[in-house]
Amino acid sequence: LLRASIDRVAGLPCDILIPAHPDFGGLFERLERPRSPEHRNPLVDRAACQRYA
Repeated sequence: LLRASIDRVAGLPCDILIPAHPDFGGLFERLERPRSPEHRNPLVDRAACQRYA
């Protein structure tokens, strides 16, 4: 059951990860990243759910 839940999260379409705690998703590290024209918003990450799972 737990593995199925993790697999489900990995397959979800998401652009912004909102975890239960900021450290779980690396929120502070992402906010410190330098911004570029391609990555203006450090919170947008299309692979966030896959990495979180």
